[in-house]
Amino acid sequence: MRWICAIILTLISLLSTIERGVFSEPEKPLMEWDVLDYYGYTPMFFLHQNAKKKVWNSPRLPHIIYYYENEKPHKMTMGMGLLYSPAFLIAHAMAPVFGYPADGLSRPYQWAVHLSLYPYLLLGWWALFGWLNMLGYKHYLSIVAAGMVLLGTNLYYYTVDEPAMTHAFSFSLVSLMLYLSGRWFKENHRKWVFGSAFVLGIIVLVRPVNALLIALIPLNGLLFFDGKQLFGFFRKQHKAILIATIIGLLSVFPQFLYWKLGFGSWFVYSYGEERFFWSNPKVMEGLFSFRKGWFLYTPLAVFMFIGFFNQSRRIVLWSALFVSVFFYVAFSWWCWWYGGAYSQRVIIDVYPWLTLGLVGGMTLWMKSRWRWPISATLVVLVAYNLFTTYQYRVKLIHDDANTPCSLKHNFLRVNPEPQDWWEMLYYPDYTAAKAQEEIYPPAEGWSSFCHSRK
Repeated sequence: MRWICAIILTLISLLSTIERGVFSEPEKPLMEWDVLDYYGYTPMFFLHQNAKKKVWNSPRLPHIIYYYENEKPHKMTMGMGLLYSPAFLIAHAMAPVFGYPADGLSRPYQWAVHLSLYPYLLLGWWALFGWLNMLGYKHYLSIVAAGMVLLGTNLYYYTVDEPAMTHAFSFSLVSLMLYLSGRWFKENHRKWVFGSAFVLGIIVLVRPVNALLIALIPLNGLLFFDGKQLFGFFRKQHKAILIATIIGLLSVFPQFLYWKLGFGSWFVYSYGEERFFWSNPKVMEGLFSFRKGWFLYTPLAVFMFIGFFNQSRRIVLWSALFVSVFFYVAFSWWCWWYGGAYSQRVIIDVYPWLTLGLVGGMTLWMKSRWRWPISATLVVLVAYNLFTTYQYRVKLIHDDANTPCSLKHNFLRVNPEPQDWWEMLYYPDYTAAKAQEEIYPPAEGWSSFCHSRK
């Protein structure tokens, strides 16, 4: 049953991707921007063995990619390149069969990378169902909660429109880590913690800041033990934990080796002027702003949090602490809106844990006299997400410059023409943001800003 449900959810994303026509439009780029930096590791390793070899889009024909050499290391770490590797090898074998050059650049490689998410996504859904079932939740509630997370959040966009980005991969890996560590706590067998450590290492290789997600393992343990029992469990498992730590470190070691062999140092900060501003986190902007507020663009998130109050007090408190730290780190980044993106894509990585709040809340809501109004509200929020995803696709929701007047103007609008509202946008100043000088919201306030553009 778990596999059937996982297959159905995965097929929803896969068939939606195919329906989008990305494979029938030869001039539509399937890899660009960040994805090319992630992908660059894969042909570098399998074809060139040259640490300075990179891949990028042609400036005039962005659907065409090309190689170039650069003395700087890849900006991104190699986790995604590793995850793309099976798809790359399949494309490398099949490209000559269909008359394409086996060069790491031709269309079969781009198709393969674009589709590479779905085996991982299938495994992720299977693991998420397994973890929720392990916790005793009824299977139909787990299915409904998972379906709402897919269709009612920006996870849908990142499994359909931009599946080669990191976030749906991270969602799947975090689901798997929770499942494996849950098996460890339930069965007390060290193989499960070794698997958890390896998966955590890959999670960190994909996005180093997600080293924070190691906290989800002891937090997961609190679902099986109280605090004193968990501490005793860890004491008995100290040897297994030591070995697991070594496994986790070995999982990320290839990145350090790449820096050392290719650029002469065991550690290279490859982000240049981009950095965290720890004393000025933009948490409120990240959650509530018109530009990219998570609660504004993904309102189902409210129910994810409310549902946690059906958990034990220790889970509520420790989850609140974990999420607070995660938000603090995520929104201390100079580009707290994370560039051109739909909603706050950075939070997708912790959706597996937040699903616990949603399914926990549903077990309570379905028994209350408010179950029908709540159910109707959840259906509306899922429909709202699908509609605003459409709006984002057709440019009725801007990727980084929305304002209250632009959102009001386009509310429930389906026709993207004419684009008579672009003067209502408030574009971010990326250069100023890197120096912690970007002004948001505008100095005159939203009321004056919008009034001046009517």
